[in-house]
Parts: sequence; C-alpha cells; structure tokens
Amino acid sequence: MFEINTATYTPDNFIAGEFPIAKEVLSVAQGVTIEKYAPVKLVNGLANIVPYVAASAARDYAAAIAAVYTLTIAQAQEAGDTIIINGTTYTCVASGATGNQYNAGTATVAAASLKTAVEANETAFTVANTGATITFTQKVAGTGAMPTVTPGTEGDASIASTTEYVPITDPEPAKTAAENTAEGLYGIAAEASSGGKVAVYVTGEFFAAALNLEENVTAALLKPAFRNLGVFLK
Repeated sequence: MFEINTATYTPDNFIAGEFPIAKEVLSVAQGVTIEKYAPVKLVNGLANIVPYVAASAARDYAAAIAAVYTLTIAQAQEAGDTIIINGTTYTCVASGATGNQYNAGTATVAAASLKTAVEANETAFTVANTGATITFTQKVAGTGAMPTVTPGTEGDASIASTTEYVPITDPEPAKTAAENTAEGLYGIAAEASSGGKVAVYVTGEFFAAALNLEENVTAALLKPAFRNLGVFLK
C-alpha cells in the first residue's frame, strides 16, 4: 500500500479569481523586514509593514504663532557708535537723541533709547524693550523676516530668534482605526523582502485568510482600502 505524504507539499493557496495581477518591485525602508503575503504601505516612498493604528479624535484649527526676535545690546554705548537694523543706521549720541539716534550710556540705557528710534521705522513688528534687549514681535504671524543687525563695533549687538513662527495648523477630522491603519496602503508582498527590495502585488484577487498580518490588523480593516487600489480580498 502506498501512502500520500501530505506533509512534504502544501499548495500555495493565495491567488483567487481571474482579476488581472500586476506586481512592482519597491525599495524597503531601512531596518524593515516584510514577510511574504504581508500588506505593504509606502512611507516616504519606501515599502514598510502595516501596523495597527487606533482610531483618532478630531483636532481643531490651531492658531498661528507669531515669530519673536530679540536684539541684545551687549555693552555700553558711546557717542559715535552705530547699529544698522534692517538697512537703517542708528547713531549713538551723548544725549537728546532724535530721529534715527539713540542715547549713550549703559547697555540698558542705550537699548531703551534705541527701541524708541527703531519703533518709528518698523511696520511689520511690535517693538518692545526690557533691560538691555529689544524684542521684535510679528504683528501678523508669518509677516516680517528676522531683522538684520550690523553693529558698528564687533560684539556691540546681536539678534536671535526667540520664538519660531508656526503657521495655522489645519483641522483633522476624527478617523477610524480602519482609516488610520490603511493609510499609505500600497499592495501585498509577493515574496519576503530581500536585499532591500520587495516584490508587491498592486492589483489582483487574493484569499484574505492567507494574508500575513501584524498584531490587531485584520483583513476587514484593510479590505475597503485595498478595493480602491484594485486589490480584492476573498
């Protein structure tokens, strides 16, 4: 009597139906291993696994944040010193500063006087003074580049960004786990990744039970997104 040894060969029961099958070869993200028949997503143009991502709540608009730049007077100023701010030259005088002039004295005294002169010329910024510093705050977030400062004497003054401009953040609607998990979905690995590459089915009809899924990822989560790609799970 002969016995059929079913343990030596298991049919590869994955492809279903007659829907046209197409494959692409993709580069795999560094450090990532993609198993055969695993769903594949694209992240920054590279193939990656599809992990489970829980549902997310809606997010409202976030207001823009205006940039703030701080000019620091580093040392006492003497008559004849100059500081150029945004192309305007401000000249230090012994006292009685007018127009584009500022008074000599300690760094704190000079900064307070210079603030008054600068404020008359700046249109994009609200100008304020504290101690030896002058702050430039955008009146409209995003409008007004960081002022340029050229001290007449090296080390007299410098400017730095205190608060970076942050644009309005667009709102995000609530998303289901299916939407989050399937984001970036691209296809199904035809073979395990090797040498930084993976062949991916990008169209076709396949048996869902054969998918190699990450923890908590189900075929039901991915099925609608796959259908939009021309990949059909049975």
